[in-house]
Amino acid sequence: DGNLKRDAYFGVGPGYRVINNDNTAWRVQAAVGIRYTKAVNVLTVDAADDQAGTFEYDTNTDVCYVLSSRFYHKFNDNFFLTNDTDYLTSDANDTITNDLGLNFKMSEAFATRVSYKTEYVSDRAIRTDNTLGVSLVYGF
Repeated sequence: DGNLKRDAYFGVGPGYRVINNDNTAWRVQAAVGIRYTKAVNVLTVDAADDQAGTFEYDTNTDVCYVLSSRFYHKFNDNFFLTNDTDYLTSDANDTITNDLGLNFKMSEAFATRVSYKTEYVSDRAIRTDNTLGVSLVYGF
């Protein structure tokens, strides 16, 4: 619903490299930490000015847990795939993100990235959001 204005996390935990060679790398991580969230609730809105109104802020700091996976595979020198997945849970909500990307090297300085990101948040009215991205990447 767009009312979450801050979402910060700090944690520590172990990680393990499941695969680690020249073409493929996959690591998994788990962590425990502290999560701080700040949400704004609109109490009143002036009909004459959409920007004016009364707001109330709800803040929450609690223990959270994170599970992560990072995968990389190089098909050749010009084409590689990445898949990053994160699961974060706390009293505030559960959040899962997955970012799948295909990267194409076009020259020494330029590359193209096509990605598909899925985000799930347990306490939103529409829980799942999908985004298709196309990026031009400049390396220097």
